[in-house]
Amino acid sequence: MNNDRANAGGKEAGHSVTGGLFLAAVTGISVFFGFGLTIAMAKKKDPSFFAKGLEAAGELRESGGSLVFRALGRATIYSVAGFGLFCCTAWKLMGVNSVGLTRLSFDVPPLFVRN
Repeated sequence: MNNDRANAGGKEAGHSVTGGLFLAAVTGISVFFGFGLTIAMAKKKDPSFFAKGLEAAGELRESGGSLVFRALGRATIYSVAGFGLFCCTAWKLMGVNSVGLTRLSFDVPPLFVRN
């Protein structure tokens, strides 16, 4: 009987990992598709300015494309680090040591009732 519960727990853990990977893949694909669509629309709207943005001009140190990618990278790092710091601070202030205890500290009922 305990062995059946252990197998079911392993399947649930594998299912949640698979679900998380699926959501991450869908999110990544949608981000790349949206960014590519935006670039394509900008190129279609005004090809001459688009070409100027890809090359570094004489008075500029870098091209517009490299500036955009550098800004996007920094913004991603700042947002992930900032939210992580916020979550860690909130967890420390609440005295929570794991994600499971977070649910208990907010008095959130379980999502599914197990029989």
